Amino acid sequence: MADVLRSHVTVAGGPELVNDGPDTAPSKRILRAHPAYRKVVDGPDAIELLGLGALRTACPHLDAWLKRLESGSDSRDRSC
Repeated sequence: MADVLRSHVTVAGGPELVNDGPDTAPSKRILRAHPAYRKVVDGPDAIELLGLGALRTACPHLDAWLKRLESGSDSRDRSC
């Protein structure tokens, strides 16, 4: 199962680029590879096992978002 999921990440160009539609969302891909997957339970467990540091390294968009939250700044343009 892990090799299949790694290949999806490689083909997409990174873990943050895997989600390209409702039928190919990461949770749907995991379910196809492992039908017993429970997103609400297993997702947080996987994040805890991997560790936030590893996620931040692998996912620069997540890291940037967390840095904005940690700094208390909001760089979104609110002039609209």
